[in-house]
Amino acid sequence: MLNEIKLNKYILFISLIIFFDLNGFYLIDEATINVKDITLIFEVWFIIYVYFKNRQKVVYKYKWFILTSLIFVFTSSIMANVSYSQPIILGIRPQRSWIVTLLMYFPLTKLLKLNKVKTNDIIKCIDILNVLYILLGIIQYFVGVNNAFLHVLMNERYGEMRLYLTLSFLIISYIYHLSNFLFKKKNRFIDLIFIGLTLFLLFVVIKGRMRAIVVLAISLIAFANMKFNVKKMVLSICCVFLSVSFLSSNLGSDILNMVFDPSKSVQNTSEIRDEGRLFYLAEINKTTASKMFGCGFPNSDWEQSYVQTRMVDLIYANDNGIFGLMYYYGYSFVVWFAIFMFVLLKRSRNDQICFIYFIYSFIGIYTLYPEIYTENIAFLIVLALHERNLQNEEFKNSNIKSTFK
Repeated sequence: MLNEIKLNKYILFISLIIFFDLNGFYLIDEATINVKDITLIFEVWFIIYVYFKNRQKVVYKYKWFILTSLIFVFTSSIMANVSYSQPIILGIRPQRSWIVTLLMYFPLTKLLKLNKVKTNDIIKCIDILNVLYILLGIIQYFVGVNNAFLHVLMNERYGEMRLYLTLSFLIISYIYHLSNFLFKKKNRFIDLIFIGLTLFLLFVVIKGRMRAIVVLAISLIAFANMKFNVKKMVLSICCVFLSVSFLSSNLGSDILNMVFDPSKSVQNTSEIRDEGRLFYLAEINKTTASKMFGCGFPNSDWEQSYVQTRMVDLIYANDNGIFGLMYYYGYSFVVWFAIFMFVLLKRSRNDQICFIYFIYSFIGIYTLYPEIYTENIAFLIVLALHERNLQNEEFKNSNIKSTFK
C-alpha cells in the first residue's frame, strides 16, 4: 500500500500531524511531554508553510462558517470572566488547539484544490496509520493492564479491560471501505479487513455504548442506500444474524438497557448526565447574555470555575454533548452548528462517503461532542475532501456519487 502512495512533503506533514493528533499512537506519556502543544506547533508551521509556498487564490466555500466559529472562543472567554471572574486569557488558552485545528481547513482545502495532494493518497495514508493504531490497541487489550505500554485511559466494563481510544480517523477509513464493499461490484479483501478490525476495536476493545449506536446507525444508513440485488439480500440475512448475536452480547444487552431501562445498565451514568443537563440549562437561561453566549469556557486551573461549573461534582461538559457546548457558548453555537450541518448534508447528498461521515459527526451529540469540536483534523480533512469533490462535481456537471476519486 505504501508504494502506491505518491509521497510528497505535504502528505508526510499531514501524516505527522495525524500521528500527534492520535497522541503518537498513545506511545507518548503526556505527563512528561505535552503532545497537544507539539501538534499545535506542527499545525501552525503547516498553515504558514502552505500559505507562503502556494500564493494562488482558491475559493473556500465554508470559510465564513470556520471564521465565525472562532468568535465563540472569545465570547466564551469573556462570559467566563463574567460568570466565574476568570481571566480572559485563561478562557482562550485551553481552546488554542481547537482554534488552530479549525484553521487547518484552509491549507488542506487549498492543497486539494490546487492538486498539490491527491485525495486517494490522503485516504491511503490514513489507512496505513490506522492499521498501526488498530494493531497497537488490540495488542494492548490482549496483554492486559498489568503489561500496559500505551499511555491511554483504561478501566473495566463487563468484567473486561476497556481502552479509551480515539475513533475520529478510524471512522474515515471505516466509511470509505464500507462504501467500497457495499457499492462496488468487485469486493476487495482489504475492505473486509478494515470493516472487521474497526468493529472489533469498537465493540471489544473500546466498548463505547453511544459510539457503538452511532456506528451501527451510519452502517444501516449506508446499507439502506444500496440498490436491491442478490448481494443486498445476502447481506440482509447476515445483518439479521449479526444483530441478534450482538443484542445477545454484554454490550448489546447493556445498550438496550440504557435505552429502555437505564437503572439496569452497567455503569449507569444517566443520572449524573441528567443532573448535568438540568444544571446547564438552568444556568444558561438565567440571563439574556448567557442565553446568547453561554456561561463561558472554564479553565480547570481556576478554582472558582472548577467549583461553579460543578466539575468538582463530576459533571463534565464532554459527557453531555451539545448541552455542554451550549453551556460554554450559548444558543448561538447551536444555531451555528445546526445551519452548518444542514448545509453540509444538503451539499454532500451526491457524495456517499462525505454524506455518511457528516451524519456520523452529529447524530450522537446528545452525549458526545460533534466531530467538528474535536482537537484533531479528521473532520477538517473530510470537509476539505468534500469541497474538492464539490469542485469536481461542478466542473463535470455530474450527479455521479463520488468515492474520493
